[in-house]
This record gives sequence, C-alpha cells and structure tokens, in this order.
Amino acid sequence: MSGKVIPILVIIFGVLLLIYTWKPILEWNLLIKPNLIQKQTAPLSPITDFQADVFGQGDNNLQTKGMASGNFGQKDEKLEFALTIEKLGITRAKVVTGDNFKTQLAHLPQSAKLGDVGNMVISGHSSLPQFFLSTNYLTIFSKLYLLETGDKVVLEKGWASYTYVISDLLVVKPSDVWVLKPPEPFSPYLTLLTCGVGGFSAERIVVRATLQDSQDLI
Repeated sequence: MSGKVIPILVIIFGVLLLIYTWKPILEWNLLIKPNLIQKQTAPLSPITDFQADVFGQGDNNLQTKGMASGNFGQKDEKLEFALTIEKLGITRAKVVTGDNFKTQLAHLPQSAKLGDVGNMVISGHSSLPQFFLSTNYLTIFSKLYLLETGDKVVLEKGWASYTYVISDLLVVKPSDVWVLKPPEPFSPYLTLLTCGVGGFSAERIVVRATLQDSQDLI
C-alpha cells in the first residue's frame, strides 16, 4: 500500500507546484492583460532615431545600447536617487543612471531628470511574482503589473521629494520604443519598465505616471 501512496503524493505535489508557478501567469494573460490592451493609450508616432534593439532581446530589462543616437534633449548625466512604491512594499530602492540592473534599478541615460519636463524612464528586473523580494534587484519589478491608476511612486534625492501618480499601464512588444517618448512634450512624466509577468522577454510592461507634487523635505 505504501508503495502506491508515495507516487501519488509525488504527483499531487507536482500538480500543486505547477499551479503555484503558473497561477499568476494565467491570471495575467486571461484576466488582467486583455483589459489593459483594450484600455491602453493609442501609440504615438515612432521615434525613428531610436534603434530597435534599445529594448534588448532575450532579456527582461531595458537595454541602453544605441541610446546615444536617440537624444531627446537631456544631457547624459549620471544621477543617483531613491524610489518608493508603497503599494508593492518597495522602500527607497536605489536608482542609478546606466545599465546595471543587478544591484540597482536603472535610470535610462538621456531620459528626463527628476521633476523635469519629458519622460524619466526607470527599468528593472522581474521574475515569477512568487519570488518577489522588494530588496532584491533581480526580482524587484516582478509585481509591477499589479499597480493601478491612482497609485503613487515617490522619488527622492537628498532633501527633495517627487510624487508621481500612475495614469496608465501598457503592454507592448520589445520593439515598441515609442513608449520612451513623453505622451506630450511639455509635462513631466515617469515610466517604469520591466519584462512580462514571470520574466518573459516577449513583451514589456510599461507603467506611466505624471508628476503630482514636488517638495523640499527640509
């Protein structure tokens, strides 16, 4: 009898493991993603200067290769600041200009600066949501897809604080570099970017936010 019980338990464990692994991916593809596709903003005109490989291939983050040819009015100045998303339990995560996604979030070179007019782009790694850890930069954006309109993202540098309010969540292809451009040219925007749910590189999750408030914390 015991010889039959063990294989049955192994099968049950395997089924539960599959359900545990695929549950958020199925929820994303069947319940959340279809609604986002219907609601997402109409694409802006493509930015022809940007190379198609700016999003990278076979990886779950934004690559900065080719960005020098896509200057949209910002000097390539290295910045370091902190990002907080209270809803996801992310507190003062480190953001640095560049392409290092392993030990920090990456502020896309030549995108807008804190509070400036234009589009500030921040990219980070994602994996299965079950592995999410707010202090692990290899999983930090794994639950980005759970953000909704009205949620807030706070950026801090020194004594200055900038609060952005989420206005849109998009799902795009890796070649859709138009999302790097601000929705309109004379307002300050923030774009958070990561790979699809589960870390799949076939799509990109894009969270857009607008600047609501900036203040000196002194």
